[in-house]
Amino acid sequence: LAPKDDSRGLLFFMLMSAEGFRWLIMEHWFFAGTFLLWSLIVWSFLGGAIYRIAALHFAREEKISMFQALRFSQQKFLSFFSAPLVPIVVILGVGVLLMIGGFIGSIPFVGSLLMGILFGVAILMGIGVAFMLIGLIAGAPLMYPTIAVEGSDSFDAISRSFSYVFARPFRTILYGVVAAVYGAVTYLFVRLFAYLALGSAHCFVKWGIWGGGSPMAQNADKLDVLWPRPTFWSLYQWNGAAMGGWDKICAILIGIWVLIVVGLLASYVLTFFASASTSIYYILRRRVDATDLDDVYVEEEEEPALPSESSAEETSAEEPKEDASAEDPGEEEQK
Repeated sequence: LAPKDDSRGLLFFMLMSAEGFRWLIMEHWFFAGTFLLWSLIVWSFLGGAIYRIAALHFAREEKISMFQALRFSQQKFLSFFSAPLVPIVVILGVGVLLMIGGFIGSIPFVGSLLMGILFGVAILMGIGVAFMLIGLIAGAPLMYPTIAVEGSDSFDAISRSFSYVFARPFRTILYGVVAAVYGAVTYLFVRLFAYLALGSAHCFVKWGIWGGGSPMAQNADKLDVLWPRPTFWSLYQWNGAAMGGWDKICAILIGIWVLIVVGLLASYVLTFFASASTSIYYILRRRVDATDLDDVYVEEEEEPALPSESSAEETSAEEPKEDASAEDPGEEEQK
């Protein structure tokens, strides 16, 4: 028999991530709420601009400036911000009603009778919560593309995302799987590029340094103390226990530069997610509503400014000159 492999698959890490998210909310609810609220504010502004750029590029292959995209996200900020919150508020509201029903059921004699009679209503509410949860989890990636493409509000984003998911569930899953596989492959390529860049910098700088790291390892030098050699899965490691004084300041500065590269790698993941979800929205809209792929909301251009009084007088003065210079051909023949 082959030796037992202790490696974990993608599904295992996804479940562990979900468990960690649940632990964060249950054990540190105040920090989790503050962190998620701030993240939603940032993503509503900056993420909305990314979705707008992706929407125009997919439909018309037009490139807009970051200023124009940020102006659009600023105008639609409340829609971006409230779109994922409305289903959560509805779910919590239904949960509060069910809790009130539980309190009523705690009343002796009468409460038990009422709870038994009205428990069917509680099950119907639970079905509604399940519907909202499935729509929120599967349709949340389509809410921001709806606002960016249609220029609509949060209620239209919720309505369209839910309707597309439940109208074409298998296509939604298929498109999501294809986007995830393609994104994973491209992410590995981008990560390989970042690894080669950081590894090359570490290697060549290391060749020019002598000493300073022998206590840490046999072939280590000062750079290995300040910044351990990056690996493909660990581009940066902090080694503060092995340094002090000016070396720690130097390590902090090196870490800032390295983390900029790591941040660019993370930004690729976010921009790919926005672009992929926008493309999926266009395709699902085409399948469900039979809408053309190039149909996208475009802000109305400003009306041309009225001519000033001086320019109007100049044009009126030039018109008689043109009339006088243009003579009738018949009059020229008579002359």
